[in-house]
Amino acid sequence: MGLLDPSLRENLTGSEKFFLDVDFSDKDEVKKLGARWDPRARKWWTTIENKRKFTVWWPKEGLRLVDDDTPPF
Repeated sequence: MGLLDPSLRENLTGSEKFFLDVDFSDKDEVKKLGARWDPRARKWWTTIENKRKFTVWWPKEGLRLVDDDTPPF
């Protein structure tokens, strides 16, 4: 699923929903910053234009953390 998975996107009069990874404990903070709840997707979202206010909650998809036992060179 990409940052703007087509199954989670809707036309918002020219704006796109940018879904956020928000822990329950942060919901009041993102709401105060202007994020909206999408009950169908069960995710918080903002518009593409406002996404910079929410960098802390950007999806981590595409980043993969791997435990590596390889000793440093």
